[in-house]
Amino acid sequence: MKPFLGKLPRYLDKKKVIIHQDLAPAHRANFTQEFLKENLPSFIPRAQTPPNSPDINPLDYCLWSALKERLNEYQFVPNFKKLKEILMKEWKALPQKLIQDSVASWLKRVRSIEKAKGRHIE
Repeated sequence: MKPFLGKLPRYLDKKKVIIHQDLAPAHRANFTQEFLKENLPSFIPRAQTPPNSPDINPLDYCLWSALKERLNEYQFVPNFKKLKEILMKEWKALPQKLIQDSVASWLKRVRSIEKAKGRHIE
């Protein structure tokens, strides 16, 4: 039985969105690939996804390091519950411009990786 994938959000402009996923099993599953192929004019299929693509994931190339920088300001975190609170607070405090800029740089990064024949670009 196929899992329910639902519908794409109404606010999603299919003409302006390119879906890139990593190669997690749920992302590369046939039903996921078919759903994206049927519902989006532009997505990067698993056959064209680099096996190790942190250079094109905004979380990996920008946001995790920004969050880590913010966490370094805390001298001591006594337990997991407090760490979770701090992470949530600091994640919400990340500037929206940082997030937008990291996503806006995505296509340029993809082209740089392509030019580098899939090798690391930084």
